[in-house]
Amino acid sequence: MAMWRLISDTGMGIPKEHFSKIFYPFFTIKGVGKGTGLGLNVTCNIIKSIKEGLM
Repeated sequence: MAMWRLISDTGMGIPKEHFSKIFYPFFTIKGVGKGTGLGLNVTCNIIKSIKEGLM
């Protein structure tokens, strides 16, 4: 069974100097109180658990 997801983003993007940190828990480029920084970390962990550690 195949599953497809289409994801769209209209944000301004993440500066290149932050690329190495974007999957760290609680990392955010938003101001204090504007985000938890868990979204990409949680997403990464879900994908790794489905793909048995491969991403």
